[in-house]
Amino acid sequence: MERTKYLDHAEAEQLRRSVLAEAVVDARAGRVRGPLAWLLVDLALGTGLRVSELAVLTWADVDSRRRGLWVNRRKRRTPAREFVPLGLSVREHLQEAGGADPAGPLFVGKRGPLSRAGLQSLWRGAVTRAGLPDCGIHTARHTYAVELLAATGNLRQVQLNLGHTRIDMTARMYADVQWSDRLAGVDAMYRQDVPGAAS
Repeated sequence: MERTKYLDHAEAEQLRRSVLAEAVVDARAGRVRGPLAWLLVDLALGTGLRVSELAVLTWADVDSRRRGLWVNRRKRRTPAREFVPLGLSVREHLQEAGGADPAGPLFVGKRGPLSRAGLQSLWRGAVTRAGLPDCGIHTARHTYAVELLAATGNLRQVQLNLGHTRIDMTARMYADVQWSDRLAGVDAMYRQDVPGAAS
């Protein structure tokens, strides 16, 4: 995968810090944009969901007891409902954000529920204000996959969380993608066999 299709760890953290700071300021001023952008960035980077999946999420899809989220997907053109685990920080964020309507949409702006285009615009604005190169919300999906694979080394877990039908698709897109991992791997080869090499 091309490096431009995902944010590296430092960029993802830069985006998260920027959006969180903006959310705090906007919340105090009674503005919805900052808290909405923070929820979107946190959820997109923490789940890898497609924008079409994010746009139809409701508060009823959040399952705090099972620590995850019910997601409406399409598998080979057939609707499917799948359960995706949520990390602790995302679960806490959703719990704090809470919806006024327990069955209502997660992303509601001043004029009502946000569409895919509205979410894309919210994402791009957050990226711009964070000082990062322009990228669409699908970048969050790629970033999630790269980070999860680096953290777990488990390609099957990445496949299930992303909702890919076939693991070869996941492998083709995400296995051995980070240059730093590739470099660390070759640096570690034969290290102990070389006289005088640091252990």
